[in-house]
Amino acid sequence: MLKASDILSDEIYKVNEDSSLKDVFDIFLKDKPHGIFVVDENDRFSGVITESDLIEQQSSLHLPTIVNLFEGVFVFDNPFKLDRQFEKMAGTTAGDICSEEVLTVKPDETLQEIATMMTDKKIHFLPVIDDEKNILGVVTKYEMITAMAKEAGYITK
Repeated sequence: MLKASDILSDEIYKVNEDSSLKDVFDIFLKDKPHGIFVVDENDRFSGVITESDLIEQQSSLHLPTIVNLFEGVFVFDNPFKLDRQFEKMAGTTAGDICSEEVLTVKPDETLQEIATMMTDKKIHFLPVIDDEKNILGVVTKYEMITAMAKEAGYITK
């Protein structure tokens, strides 16, 4: 059975946490990647910036639902989520706007496990990260389709 390490693309795009948004936009406009990895000062994975993260920065603030019931106030959202929204909207660096809670895969995850994650979470690419948070590559839907076609014998390359 094929694993992430067998099908990953090592064509990755990355910036440092303190990289400017201009650097991020330049990469998206020039190379059109699925996402850009954000790394810390030790070149370890710390997050991902997608097109959605850039668009979200321009969106309206989503305020949590508040219900007043029997003289009690109930907030139906995580208050830290609102803080993070403020940070992203005011962000000026890659570290400010990146998504830090990112679904990743280990190099030994199987094609079936990766397909399940992509389907269940409706995502288009998964960073392949080792235990030390080194970025090994990325698995996109393209790599998945190519691997499936090879397994089925439709292509021989």
